[in-house]
Amino acid sequence: MIVLIYVFFSFLYKIKKTLLSLYMIRFYLKSISFAILTLLFVSCGTSKKVISPSNTTNLTIANENNITSNKIEHVIPTSAVETRELTLPEKLQKARDEGFIFTKNDEIVFLAKENIGIRYLTGGTTTKGMDCSGMVFTTFKHAEMEVPRTSRDLANFGIKIKKEEAAPGDLIFFKTNGRSVINHVGIITEVTEDNIKFVHASISKGVMISSLAEAYYSKAFVQINRVLDN
Repeated sequence: MIVLIYVFFSFLYKIKKTLLSLYMIRFYLKSISFAILTLLFVSCGTSKKVISPSNTTNLTIANENNITSNKIEHVIPTSAVETRELTLPEKLQKARDEGFIFTKNDEIVFLAKENIGIRYLTGGTTTKGMDCSGMVFTTFKHAEMEVPRTSRDLANFGIKIKKEEAAPGDLIFFKTNGRSVINHVGIITEVTEDNIKFVHASISKGVMISSLAEAYYSKAFVQINRVLDN
């Protein structure tokens, strides 16, 4: 009996010792796990990029520059900058400012050539369209001179001169399409030994430069008038 009791208590002691060992192992495991988690947390925290004061300043400046740039593009977009086309007097003044010296004749020729490309329009005197006498009238108007509006009245304006005396700025007149009276006028732009060029408004091609070397205008030619003093 005593032996059995001894054996029983010995068995209980061994069980208690075993349980205590298991408890200690569990405690150690928890401690190790906690330590590992702590290390991982600290490691993740220190892996974040640390921005130095200098880096912060640079980022701030960069952002400010971006904001400024965006504001400039919003307030003054490139596409919104419009280039206004100069008027004829402004173009003339610009040429003077660039050193070109103009006589009154040169001024008339310069202004007349600026009309090249404008379409023909009966009764027109603007860049939307003009006829032959309208082109002459507008050109002289930009030069601050008043001349008659129609080709017939222009033919009686100024002094009639010989073809050999022609000079740039003079008016040249024609009877076209078999007409018996003057019905077309142009402004002479260039005179050479054997030819005279002039700018005029053609019904089919608008304002352009032609010459007396062309058979059509050579046959239709009537006279040349001088309205400016050379």
